[in-house]
Amino acid sequence: MNLRPRIVEIIDPILQLKAGNRIFTSLEGENPGGSMKDHMVRGEIEELLNTGRLQKGGGVAEVSAGSTAVSLAHYCQRNDLQCVLFVPNGISPEIVANLRRQGATVYQEELAQIYQVFDVFMKSHPELIAFNQLYDVSKRRHYNSFGSLIQNEIGPLAAVIGGVGTGHSLLGISEGCGAGVQAISAEPASFKVSGVRNVAIDRYGDQDSLNAQSFDQRFLITPEELTATESILTSVGEIQIGASFSLVLAAARAYFKGKTHQKIFAISASGKLLAAGRSQKAA
Repeated sequence: MNLRPRIVEIIDPILQLKAGNRIFTSLEGENPGGSMKDHMVRGEIEELLNTGRLQKGGGVAEVSAGSTAVSLAHYCQRNDLQCVLFVPNGISPEIVANLRRQGATVYQEELAQIYQVFDVFMKSHPELIAFNQLYDVSKRRHYNSFGSLIQNEIGPLAAVIGGVGTGHSLLGISEGCGAGVQAISAEPASFKVSGVRNVAIDRYGDQDSLNAQSFDQRFLITPEELTATESILTSVGEIQIGASFSLVLAAARAYFKGKTHQKIFAISASGKLLAAGRSQKAA
């Protein structure tokens, strides 16, 4: 069974939506593993188990700095699998502690050497399967069914807008929404935002197949364009937003300029309703 996170409409006046333009998102923070990455991780783990490539008691290993690691730890624990994670030095102690609480073995390494260390480790541990989210573009198929669900629930879309790490969620969801739905990236122009990148500047090595031509349109966002708020009003109440989703909302505003009656979906990696589901912005 596929995940079915709640899809909500963003109605906050701060976006100054006009002329029938509408923007939707999903509450991915309510997923069991707490993020959008659950679609890919759950789908891949189930597929590996169902095809016999992975057995109960076997294991998965991966390099990850955040939400993929958390999703892997969750679904490996749930399926009685070993989980070995390589994370960069500097990742928050809270994340590392959370991973270990869920039974994962965690190695912390310098970012510049982390893939080299991981490759050496994997050669001496053939019993583990490398999850390989970074270079395996076929993993975006796990987002296709969610794109179809979005289209069925809210009707025809003009575009899907999202930040870019591997690009799997943005491209996979837009493909699932059907022909004619644009995949639009929200990228930082010349500053750093955790979990996302500028694909023309920040490269992931020789095997990185993502580039500026991978998307129908790119919006390069400056710090001044970011939404100056930590929460935003939706049809079910306020949701918390971080820097990466603020980047996406800034791209959405740019996309809507000069357009009318456009409906888009904005990818939030881990959005969830604030406590008590407040329906009004705080004064």
